[in-house]
Amino acid sequence: MIERVDIAQTGNNAVLVENCHNVTISGGTIAGPGDVRIAARTEFANTSGVTFEGLTLTATALNESPCAVDTVVREITWDNSQDNSC
Repeated sequence: MIERVDIAQTGNNAVLVENCHNVTISGGTIAGPGDVRIAARTEFANTSGVTFEGLTLTATALNESPCAVDTVVREITWDNSQDNSC
């Protein structure tokens, strides 16, 4: 579990959760231009059990592709940001 983040002004992916299992990011701020990405490579088991909660997303997007198993997105403040989770 990651309890607090303060991520801003990154390139490409501010956060990349790829082929991970039982990951929770709880609290803090993620600001663009980099996005939050939940992904999986086909040669490994699909991502599962990912939770994003209590975050403020500013000028970014939460992108999930391909769809993971049991993704939870809750208590998010969307400030000029998009939810592209499954």
